[in-house]
Amino acid sequence: MGFFIINETKIKASIIQQNYNTYTVTSGNDLFQLLDSISGYWNSRGGPPADLKINVNQAITLPFGLYNINSKIKNVEVDFEGHGFYVADQGGSIIRIPSSSTAKVKVSNLHIETNATSNYVTGIPNTAGTGTGSGYYTTYFGMLFSADFGPAILVKDCAAEITYNNVYYNVPNNLGFNQPLCSYYVPINFTGENYINTAVTGRQVGEIPNIKVSSGNTTIIGGNGQSSMLALGMFLPYFNQLNNKTFQIDVAAGSTLSIIDNDRSATMFQFYGTSNAIAINNSGVLNMTSNMVNAPLFGSGKTGISLNAQIGATTNLKAMGPVFDGTKMVSSAGVNATLMPNSKTAIISTNSAAFNNSKSWPSSIIQIIIGAKLLTYGGGPGRGGITDAPNHDIPLSYLGSSLVQGYNRSNIPKIPKNTDDYDSLIPNDSKLLQNGSQVSSNSITNPFDSGVLISSTLTPVLIGDGNYDWNYDIDQPPDKD
Repeated sequence: MGFFIINETKIKASIIQQNYNTYTVTSGNDLFQLLDSISGYWNSRGGPPADLKINVNQAITLPFGLYNINSKIKNVEVDFEGHGFYVADQGGSIIRIPSSSTAKVKVSNLHIETNATSNYVTGIPNTAGTGTGSGYYTTYFGMLFSADFGPAILVKDCAAEITYNNVYYNVPNNLGFNQPLCSYYVPINFTGENYINTAVTGRQVGEIPNIKVSSGNTTIIGGNGQSSMLALGMFLPYFNQLNNKTFQIDVAAGSTLSIIDNDRSATMFQFYGTSNAIAINNSGVLNMTSNMVNAPLFGSGKTGISLNAQIGATTNLKAMGPVFDGTKMVSSAGVNATLMPNSKTAIISTNSAAFNNSKSWPSSIIQIIIGAKLLTYGGGPGRGGITDAPNHDIPLSYLGSSLVQGYNRSNIPKIPKNTDDYDSLIPNDSKLLQNGSQVSSNSITNPFDSGVLISSTLTPVLIGDGNYDWNYDIDQPPDKD
């Protein structure tokens, strides 16, 4: 709980109406007057318009307490114009979105950055915008909009959405309450250029039900690279776990999502329970990296992980330990991947294996459609380049033929970063997999291999007059001239 000591510097705060539904504010109180459900501002004006645009033309401090969004607001964008905000309440200072809401809210052009090691700060604008006072850099409940923690267990679905558009949040030190993403049951979306970096003891980067990137480039970093600070995971899907909801990760074509886990022990995604799953649908570029040996990408999940790499998608999954670790999941959990034509997928473990388990993978399969490219690498003892042991195999199926090439440690000069890093290397072994076949991972490479490349990319066939044919099924090369 914080309070403000207000001096008497006379700076007039006001709400300026630009047109029917566009307003400019200069204080946190003014902003909340336009957004909340009990605002005196709207009482004499018949309520807010359904579509609302609010410009914030200077740094402000959000007022103390928990407020609810006005039910008449259906679409609202708060444009901070490159400014940031402070908070009067490190356990509040938010506009909550109820589960019944259908509001689409957007936070644009927000810039929050500090290297402070304490959340308390002085000399900031007071909530009224009439002087300066004291408060906090960040709140536990995200960036301006959040939801009600209490009823989350009763919520089945929420049609509202929070969009972060061109948000820069760089709070790399432990401020105790700096949890930038906190929407519980309200789905979130990213557009534009977003950068979120934070490390906090006993909390997460986000308590959110999903991650969607509709456009642009979004980078999310958790942990300081030196200690175990985050509680359980970078992301704790609290709502999903209570309601057995799948955590969706969606990346649109032309967009990039990069998630980096720098915490020493927290998994990237962690559920309290086990009746959960993660579903990845990637049509753009997805980079997920865990830089700590004890921090795998995925924690427990009863139904496991699904990955759909759409046509042309690039997916890079990298961890120091296993990328997919069956020993961290319940026994029935599996991994199911579908790799579409022209997609590129790299699954890289620096010190272990791409897939680690105490047995073969149940209810799992990797489906490779002709034209897809899959690279795996295991930095532990060579066991075939895909799993940690031959009898811990995972099935692979092929629609269209593919060539499997295996590489032992001496063939691989450095740890790969993406699917193209084996292209110029000489394989240790190779095998043709026919259209429609299903095989076990332990049957396609040498057990001493550390890396595998599965691709339909072939040497071009000269067909005459200086022309080459690149477009042919691997088992049906064209006739040479």
